[in-house]
Amino acid sequence: MTALPLAVLASAALAPAVRATATADPSTDPSPSAPPTTDVTQTVEAVAATTVDVFSIAWRAGLGTIAGIAVAFVGIVVLRTLGRRQTIYAEISRYTRNALYALGGLTGAYFGAQLAVFAVTTPDWAQYALQTLRICIILTIAWVIVGLVKALEASIVSGVRSSGDPGRANRVTTQAQILRRVAEAIIIICGLVGAIMTFPGARLAMGSLLASAGLVSVIAGLAAQSTLGNVFAGLQLAVTDAIRVDDVVVVDEEQGYIEEITLTYVVVRVWDDRRLIYPSTYFTKTPFANWSRRGTQHTGTLTLDLDWRVPVASVRAEGFVVEGARTRAVTQEDLVAHVGRMGQSPFDPVSFEIDLDEGCGMGFSAVHGVRARACELLERALLEPTSAKVRAVGLARVPDAEDLAVHLRFERRERGLGASAAVADAVPAGAAEVCALVGGPRLARAAVAAGAARLYATADALIAARVAQAGWPGGVEPIAWLDEVCREGDHARLDQFVQGGEPCAVGNVSELALATKRGAAPEIRPCIPVHNESALVALEEAGARGFWLSPELTLEEARALGRAADVPCGLVVFGRVRAMTSEHCVLQVAGPCIHACPRCELRRRHVSLRDKDGLLLPVRTDPQGRSRIYGARPLDATPQVGELLSAGVTRLMVDCTLLDESEAGLAVRRVVHAVKASFCGKRPAPRMVGATSGHLFSGIG
Repeated sequence: MTALPLAVLASAALAPAVRATATADPSTDPSPSAPPTTDVTQTVEAVAATTVDVFSIAWRAGLGTIAGIAVAFVGIVVLRTLGRRQTIYAEISRYTRNALYALGGLTGAYFGAQLAVFAVTTPDWAQYALQTLRICIILTIAWVIVGLVKALEASIVSGVRSSGDPGRANRVTTQAQILRRVAEAIIIICGLVGAIMTFPGARLAMGSLLASAGLVSVIAGLAAQSTLGNVFAGLQLAVTDAIRVDDVVVVDEEQGYIEEITLTYVVVRVWDDRRLIYPSTYFTKTPFANWSRRGTQHTGTLTLDLDWRVPVASVRAEGFVVEGARTRAVTQEDLVAHVGRMGQSPFDPVSFEIDLDEGCGMGFSAVHGVRARACELLERALLEPTSAKVRAVGLARVPDAEDLAVHLRFERRERGLGASAAVADAVPAGAAEVCALVGGPRLARAAVAAGAARLYATADALIAARVAQAGWPGGVEPIAWLDEVCREGDHARLDQFVQGGEPCAVGNVSELALATKRGAAPEIRPCIPVHNESALVALEEAGARGFWLSPELTLEEARALGRAADVPCGLVVFGRVRAMTSEHCVLQVAGPCIHACPRCELRRRHVSLRDKDGLLLPVRTDPQGRSRIYGARPLDATPQVGELLSAGVTRLMVDCTLLDESEAGLAVRRVVHAVKASFCGKRPAPRMVGATSGHLFSGIG
């Protein structure tokens, strides 16, 4: 009975207007409910406006993204171009490529959306989108900086490893890894804090957070005491150089290699490929043995438990070790291709019989050594019957190359052709000189700064520097590198550099005769052919006091001449090989000739000829109108520096004719490192990508 009055009262309280309307005419019937008050048109307009705003921001943000990615692409291309000259730029491009694309795209999207926000009618959700983009940009910047740190580490480590000092390389690698991890942790923390600080509430709370940082640090230090101890121990290991990556250590009676050093633990790889993980504090608190602390060599014992029937002679035998391929397995086609390169050998391959295990790996240098040894033994076997007959009838032994070299040395002594005292003092036995052929004082300074001990310059470069009053490094002019063509009119320009007692590099016989007449110390340029010992002796007899061997010689021929010579011998090991010299200016095909070579603008351009294979041959024209055409691929014979030095080729030339200052410095430094590596018994750096070894391994034929 009480439910009805309560319902009526509630209805009256909630809707007085309706109650008044209902009591106006109690006799009438209840009317239908009123239509909704929401304006459908306004709702549609609001949805349409929001949709327009979304599309407006979206297309502007998309356009900005494309523009940002394009800018990042240009930056990466520039880095790759610079990376051909300096390693650091190549490493930056390698480690930051994806991050730069992301940063460019996000930055472009942010600026595009920022421009569109000013025109939208519903900015609330747009601000959330901008906030998200800001956070992503901050995190991406941290990503880029982490990539830069990795690139710096990789550049430092690769530079140190190319120096040929394994101990220093391992030490720097260890320290670089530790410092890189510390830097990465700091950068990531800063990135996260920067992202959080974009929120206004976080900025307000930062004051109270800093106020309580002291108490929090104390609590965290107590809670993570062991972890922090390992962190500081890792830093101590990096600074004190107690252990390094690749060091041989003995821990817990287990011998292994240090594989990785982090801030908190050290990974040791043992003989059976197991990894032992030790906290960093272990190496600061526990004694351990480091076999490679002072050097890379170490000794050890190996005990073999064998059956008594095992043949001991076979166990003691030494030879090639065949192992599984680590990258690509050797195929029969590879062996045929490498063994079939007979070079200057008198033999030609006819057929091949190959017994090759599947999946095995093999260094092709070993294959080349076996081939050379086989050819030597075969030649000896073919000549043995003749030598036996000669010995049987009591005739003299058939002379070989060594006999000829001894005979030539005897002939020199008889003729008084031994090296002069000045040359002997300047180039002591076993010494090596890194030389540079430069085109001006700026290139000369770059070469000397990189380690060049001897400079050469063309006559035109010497004259131009004298006219410009430009000083050479150290105040000493380079040795004149005279022209290979010397007509009667050229003597007035070239003869001034041929002075008594002074060295000069002559390129023709007439300048050699003049140098001998004036008492100079001429050196024979590669353009004067010296392909055998007889020519060597003849030119020495004519007054030559040094030789620059022809780039057409093979490595064996260069070795033979280096051993037979009593005067310094040199070889161009880096640069561009000159293919030919033309008396006629090839620039006439590019424009009309003004018949005044020193004032010709075409001569200052860097032009090239394209051969039938599509390769570009650089062309340089001198003030006399002679064009010199160079090879399409750069020469890099630095991997053979050790063999050349052992054969008596003590002067190693870097031809800087087509190089700029930075390239010249890198090239000279590369040869200097190769010389140091050879004297230390190390292998020089491998040949540059895209370079050629010239005719060292494939003669002219």
